Amino acid sequence: MSAIPIVKGLGSAEKVVSITSTSAQQKSKAVYIGVDGDYYFEINGSAVLFKGMLAGSLIPIRATKVATDSGLSSAVSSGAVLFLY
Repeated sequence: MSAIPIVKGLGSAEKVVSITSTSAQQKSKAVYIGVDGDYYFEINGSAVLFKGMLAGSLIPIRATKVATDSGLSSAVSSGAVLFLY
């Protein structure tokens, strides 16, 4: 399996994981949006809202969690958000 190229300067992703729980993950190299929507990502311990994300977007953020609410307690659907490592 070849590495997935991502945003210049971030290297390449060796692994992709569909995030379906609100448990903390290792920091992503980037995040792929599979389903349009508003998502909260935990970045450096804070919930940050990304509004109006479009399916197919590749976001170069180092997130550890994703949810649909500011308390980071409502999990996203399978395939909605992928963490690239």
